[in-house]
Amino acid sequence: MTFPFRGDLFAVAAAVVLATIAGLSIGGLPLAAYAMLSTAMLGGMYVLWSRAKRSQRHAAAGVDKRLKGIEQQLSSMQAEQAKQTKRLTVLPRQLDALEPRLEAIAAAVEGLRAPDGDVDRLHQRLASIGDSVERLPNQTKNAVRTWTRTVYAELEDLEALYRDINPDQALPPMRGWAAGADLSRFLYREVADNGRRNIVECGSGSTTVILAYALRANGSGRVTSLEHQEEFVEATQRMLADRGLSEWAQVVHAPLTDVKLGEEGFLWYEPGRIPDGPIDMCFVDGPPRTVGDAARYPAVPLMRDRLASDAVIILDDAHRSDERAIGERWQAELPDFTAQRLRHDYGTFVLRRNA
Repeated sequence: MTFPFRGDLFAVAAAVVLATIAGLSIGGLPLAAYAMLSTAMLGGMYVLWSRAKRSQRHAAAGVDKRLKGIEQQLSSMQAEQAKQTKRLTVLPRQLDALEPRLEAIAAAVEGLRAPDGDVDRLHQRLASIGDSVERLPNQTKNAVRTWTRTVYAELEDLEALYRDINPDQALPPMRGWAAGADLSRFLYREVADNGRRNIVECGSGSTTVILAYALRANGSGRVTSLEHQEEFVEATQRMLADRGLSEWAQVVHAPLTDVKLGEEGFLWYEPGRIPDGPIDMCFVDGPPRTVGDAARYPAVPLMRDRLASDAVIILDDAHRSDERAIGERWQAELPDFTAQRLRHDYGTFVLRRNA
């Protein structure tokens, strides 16, 4: 897992920009406004939650800093709307209807300023935004509804994950290149509920921390994370050390090397760094797709002989065509495994060995 090291503020800003671009391409200015402002509000909410365990002074400072970013985004959106109002004479009614809704959302986001705000209040504010969707055109309405359901699901998984772990400090960021809250909670529950002990992770980052928390809760086991970039090895090791999890996880520097499987060649982690079996859980989230086609395929062929009798294989980013093809190929090669596709934000493909 690639490590998101540039901070919460950049992650929120990037999410706002991406949501705005997506909204413009799908439903024009109305959807862009909703996508942008809802993402900004969710970002503020996440910062508020992640700082909840810290001192009141630090929490207030962190929330205020990110609220300034949200306010800047709102100001920019309002200025852009004023320009578009002059140009888009064909949409005067829609723009007029959008104005009060923008003001209502801005007021809701402004309410996040209090550092002692709770998640229930944020749920209610997000619900009020959803109510206004009913006044949008059907195509835009459907897109916003889908997006809002995703936001709710991520929020619920994040809340549940904090309840499960009850950490003494904030969990690592779970947006951008990192795994989302839905996948992170699935990984935690898979380990905690099924007693996974010998875990191999292809790629390191926030999920390494989540897996280590689960092993610590069980009282036994270790996750070995293969990582080809040294800076990410060091960054993940720091995250583990800061949370007292170093004894439950090992981040191994495994440079990418040429691997031959039959007549096919791949660039994959140094196979000699794979730990001994039996491996009862394999989480595949690397190498990155920039390495080449089917970059993650070698994981199963190289570990197949070391998989435990109850092994589970989990592949991230299964919505992408390359990962879908990899999952189908694994499924064909492992007739004693049952496949499952989870509707996570980025898509998750699961293979479980039959009892």
